[in-house]
Amino acid sequence: MRLHLVSLGFTTLLLSVTSPFLPPSLSLSPPVAQAQTNQDRKAIADRLFREGFYLIAGDNFERAIRKFNQALLIYQEIGDKAGVGKTLSNIGYVYYRKKEYEQALNYLQQALPIQREVGDGEEQKTTLNVMRRTYDDQGLQLVNRSQYREAIEKFQQALVINRKLGQKDAEGLTLNQIGIAYTNLGEYELALNSYQQALAIPPPYFAEYRGAMLFNTGRLYQALGQYELALKFYQESLDLSRKPVLLVSGRGAIGSIGGEVRNLNAIATIHSRLGKYELALKFYQEALAVVKTIDDKIDKKNLEAVTLQNIGFVYREQGKYEQALQVLQQALTIIKPLGYKQSEGVTIGNIGEVYFEQGQYELARKYYQQSLVILQEFGDQADRANALNNIGYLLEKQHQPELAIAFFKQSVNVREEIRKNIKGLPQELQQSYTETIAKDYRYLADLLLKQDRVLEAQQVLDLLKVQELEDYLSNVRGNEQTAQGIPNTPSEQQIQQGYEAILNRAIQLGKELVQLESILPANRTPAQQQRIIELRKNQQQITQQFDEFLQSPAVTALTAQLRQVTGGETLNLANFNSLRDNLHKLQQNAVILYPLVLDDRL
Repeated sequence: MRLHLVSLGFTTLLLSVTSPFLPPSLSLSPPVAQAQTNQDRKAIADRLFREGFYLIAGDNFERAIRKFNQALLIYQEIGDKAGVGKTLSNIGYVYYRKKEYEQALNYLQQALPIQREVGDGEEQKTTLNVMRRTYDDQGLQLVNRSQYREAIEKFQQALVINRKLGQKDAEGLTLNQIGIAYTNLGEYELALNSYQQALAIPPPYFAEYRGAMLFNTGRLYQALGQYELALKFYQESLDLSRKPVLLVSGRGAIGSIGGEVRNLNAIATIHSRLGKYELALKFYQEALAVVKTIDDKIDKKNLEAVTLQNIGFVYREQGKYEQALQVLQQALTIIKPLGYKQSEGVTIGNIGEVYFEQGQYELARKYYQQSLVILQEFGDQADRANALNNIGYLLEKQHQPELAIAFFKQSVNVREEIRKNIKGLPQELQQSYTETIAKDYRYLADLLLKQDRVLEAQQVLDLLKVQELEDYLSNVRGNEQTAQGIPNTPSEQQIQQGYEAILNRAIQLGKELVQLESILPANRTPAQQQRIIELRKNQQQITQQFDEFLQSPAVTALTAQLRQVTGGETLNLANFNSLRDNLHKLQQNAVILYPLVLDDRL
């Protein structure tokens, strides 16, 4: 029996699947001398094939490949195409088990046309099944932002095979993976489409994992600011997680303790977003109680850390900063050894926010920078935007408004990518997402106005108000000014290139560190252990380099230049003509007003 890991949002489902190959007789015999007839030689090849199959069962992969290659040579010489097809397929399977996926696909793709030619339908299904799982596992390995596109391609290839074989359960799981990847890319419309396709698979198929799909759909509605709708999906998922589910495979009835914890956390988070902090804490405490009943140690630790992180967020919102720091540090201590980089980055960012609220800005900057380095590579688009925003708010508090504006602009542009990718969703979903980010856009517009950068502030308001204006000015959504977000000034472009160069160096170090840390400590060489120590030290130095860059004479000169040339003199005015264009659309006796409602003034 083999185990197949399938990621579901914050969780991983462990699926038990039987071997795709029907076991032949497993008797072993030594190789026989050259036979005189094809029948004799076929008997030798069949025996070598069986020996190779037996060796797979014992995880003796290299010896299994040698046996299969010996059998393959004989099958080819005597023209036994069925034998060639099944042997190529089994060699591909061995490479799949070794996680050498490209090699596996090479052999499987050679096997398939031969099996079609001889009309071996069962062997074709077996080969396609292994190909599907190979594509799935390839996709699951691609866990950082730069790899999500490639992961989607792998999952799409698996999806084609699922549908060809009529494997509804596997189809639903693959659609889930596609949805997660699109969510991480900020392409919420495509993500929602994938989740809806999975949920449309009729019962009794996909019954085991329907709760997880409801949960992921709820997460997407939460990201879109549809909190009541998200709560509905979370509650449905929670109800399913608490019921025994009769598995389609007939393996018995189980409940989902991990699913229950995730849904309790998600429901609590909605209440927290709505300002119902005591109710949120009640659900988080219930989740912690359920966590104690989980058997799987890694899942147990992960869910404990996520719940503590969420509790820390509520304590921070309530102004209970010491309690917040205590539980957040506890969560970070748990999550770091598990290697869940996105959760680690979010937790570090939350610690930074507590220090920010306390006015401990130097400590906040340290944690914000560490968070940005991690989330730039392993976070989703929303995570990246939040991390850039945090640094913007911090720099403004430290009396560096020009630098703050540069970071806020980058955050706005990440969010504009998300908005561009949800144009096909209903208007109310687009508007609710806009409402979740409006505060930050207004803050940026306010900063720009304080710097007398009126044209840029007006462009920020154009972005914020496209949904309101499109009914009156039909092409506001599609004009060049709103489609491209907020352009940087030349000085801001140089600042961005400088800090991104530091981030890219940090990301490369992080990739190497993750790869080395994935090796069990007992299996590491002394050189690998020493390299891990060096990389961890270098990571600590990255934060110092980031600080040094922001305080460098070059950046100081660039921000001074921004301060001296306000009023748009250094801007490409062609990029800021939307106000004039909008006025042209109105009658000559009309004006257009841009109200900006702030905490202290209009």
